[in-house]
Amino acid sequence: MADANQSILCSLDGKFRPARKVAGVRAVRVCRAVELGLVSRDLKVQTLEGVVVATPTAMLCYGSANEPWLQSEEKLLQKYAPAPGTAFSQVEVELTTFVPKPDAQAVLAAQHEGQTTIAVQSQWGVLTGQPLDYVVYSPGNPSDVWIVAHDVFEQTYQFVD
Repeated sequence: MADANQSILCSLDGKFRPARKVAGVRAVRVCRAVELGLVSRDLKVQTLEGVVVATPTAMLCYGSANEPWLQSEEKLLQKYAPAPGTAFSQVEVELTTFVPKPDAQAVLAAQHEGQTTIAVQSQWGVLTGQPLDYVVYSPGNPSDVWIVAHDVFEQTYQFVD
C-alpha cells in the first residue's frame, strides 16, 4: 500500500500537519452490523470516499455526521475509549459510543488543494477524495492512509501545531 500512495504523499510533502480527533464515534463489530442490517452480507460498506470491503472482525464506525468508515479494533482502541457508562463488550450487540483519548497519537493531515479528485489505497480498498478533502495518515505507519471529506474533517479534527 505504501508504494500505491507514495505519489500522493509526495505531492503533499511539507503540507502535513498534526491533527487530533475531537469528536466521538459510534462503533459496532462488522459481523454484528450485518445482523443489524447496517452492512450487506458481502461485507461491502458505502463510505463517503467509496465502497470498501470489511472483514467480519473489523469495526464499523459512524462519525458525528453519521458517516460510516471501517477500522480495526486495535486502531479504534488506540484512539478512543468507551464513553462513560459503557463497556467495550457492547460492540458485540449494538452501536456503542466512544470518545477520543486525549493522549492518543496525532495523525498527519494535509488538504488536497488541487482541482481534480485524488485516490489512495487504504487497508479496506480505494478511497477517493474531492478538492479540499484531507489526506490523512498515521505517523507510525505511513501505509495507513485515508481520506476525510472536507466538512467532516473540519467538524471532527483539530490541528495541534
